[in-house]
Amino acid sequence: MAAVVLVVGASGLVGRALLREFSHHCRVVGTFCRNAEPNLTHLDLRDKDEVRSVMRSVRPEVVLCPAAEPNVELCEIEPQATRRVNVEGLLNLITATAELGAVLVYFSTDYVFDGTQGPYSEEDACNPLNEYGRQKLECEHMIAAQLDRHIIGRIAGVYDSEKQKKNFVVRLIDCLSSGRSFRVPSDQVITPTYAPNLARVVFRLVKKGQWGLFHVAGSQPMLRTEFARLIAEVFALEASLILPVPTSELGLRAARPRSAGLRIDKAQALLEFPVAGPREGLEQMKQERESCLARRA
Repeated sequence: MAAVVLVVGASGLVGRALLREFSHHCRVVGTFCRNAEPNLTHLDLRDKDEVRSVMRSVRPEVVLCPAAEPNVELCEIEPQATRRVNVEGLLNLITATAELGAVLVYFSTDYVFDGTQGPYSEEDACNPLNEYGRQKLECEHMIAAQLDRHIIGRIAGVYDSEKQKKNFVVRLIDCLSSGRSFRVPSDQVITPTYAPNLARVVFRLVKKGQWGLFHVAGSQPMLRTEFARLIAEVFALEASLILPVPTSELGLRAARPRSAGLRIDKAQALLEFPVAGPREGLEQMKQERESCLARRA
């Protein structure tokens, strides 16, 4: 395993999970852009000189990049501004990674598909419906064209406890816990992905030197409403507060794929452990939350 790993975007949900997993095995340096945290280094991917400086200082053998502007609606409304982060910023990182001869692990999305014939494998044709998906697909192409040693990991529906409380699971738990209703798209299929399990999968792929394109989501695609009800069941919350609503009634600017979902057969065949499904991930998350509360008591 590599001696030095750089996690670009370590203050985010996926980045924090990667930082924790890889720290068990090697020396890891993490970066942040907007959400400052102790022991993390500032890095703005839009600044080519800062990217080169941090890379030359750390000299990583593996670069993990979950950093992005992930707001799908913002990408649709401000495509040029978000491209400066998601596409031009990544190009800066690709260039610096190539100069060092490092491995790049990049995190893409199920939104590269149009959601008409899911769940999808790595061999299925891409046809993004929104700007975020188009930006991510362009990044996939840039990496494949410029770096021989890379992993492109497509993810979807990532969740765990997080301070920013952005992910679907945490928002739903907060709403239902306070007795408020929560509108959930009734016609979207997602692949719930527990962040710590995702990080474990990525570590094993890197350690094995398995380069290329992989779907690294959870093991079971399901309707978002079904997942919402499962969250309520696991966390003992009132499921009647979940309000199924067609996507067309949510007033979204960016189109969403409906019958999406990711097949993970390719990655699973290389692993010595089963990828977590929705129930397993939620139960592990609940246990971790309860352990944290017990330690604070």
